[in-house]
Amino acid sequence: MKCEWCYVPFEAPTVREAVVASVIRRVAELDFTFLTIGGGDPFQYRFIGSTLQLAKSLRLFVHVDTHGLGLRESQETLSLLQVNVDLLGLPVDGSTAAIHDRMRQSPGHFNRVMQQLRWLADLRSRIKLNTLVSAANIDSLPSLSELIAKLQPSRWSIYQYWPLGPAARVQMKHSVPDPAFAEATERVRATFQRANTVIEINPRESRRDTYPIIQHDGEVFVHAPQPENTFLHLGSIFRDETMNRVLSHCAPDRPSAAARYTPDSNADTTAPQI
Repeated sequence: MKCEWCYVPFEAPTVREAVVASVIRRVAELDFTFLTIGGGDPFQYRFIGSTLQLAKSLRLFVHVDTHGLGLRESQETLSLLQVNVDLLGLPVDGSTAAIHDRMRQSPGHFNRVMQQLRWLADLRSRIKLNTLVSAANIDSLPSLSELIAKLQPSRWSIYQYWPLGPAARVQMKHSVPDPAFAEATERVRATFQRANTVIEINPRESRRDTYPIIQHDGEVFVHAPQPENTFLHLGSIFRDETMNRVLSHCAPDRPSAAARYTPDSNADTTAPQI
């Protein structure tokens, strides 16, 4: 997609099934418990089924974030999700197609996500909706909260735009001052009336140095403390010293994120993201 505010630098080598499998085995070998497979869209790869099955067989909590374009509405896909995915994240960046599709620069995407959520109604307890808040959509948060209440996901994660990596080039267009983000999201939290949906509010600074980001080739990064708005490369997941660097940089998951994976909000672990 063409989300101009996305901070993921899609510059790693070609995705190869055997390498991805090796990375996941290494993650399990290092005693991580929770794994987020992110995108873009992991479902665009033909081997996503075997990848999810492998992660689940290694007793990992499997969380998948996707924009959903490759998520095919079939019984085969539904069975794959039911057996191998503990949490599935989909984006909702506006209360209407006009707002969401403008944020994603993808006409028709809002309706596509709404259709998928209807299809996934029986898996509602595993659905996490993700919203990126920028200057372009912050005023629509009240109406968006009404939509989220109707959709009834298990969790609604709200993220502040962060001019990190490639997203820095649109800082003038999307930047939201910290006080404005805090005020808008706390107002939503105070008025949101859906007991079965947990709201997770993520200021940009809450995500710095909290978890390792692992590319599909095994290279590990964190959001660097300095210089601000950059990534820090820690090395390959296959090198023993890299794990020491992960442990020295990554604080235990903040309670709001830890609660995604376990009822114990004080869980002392880090969740790698691939």
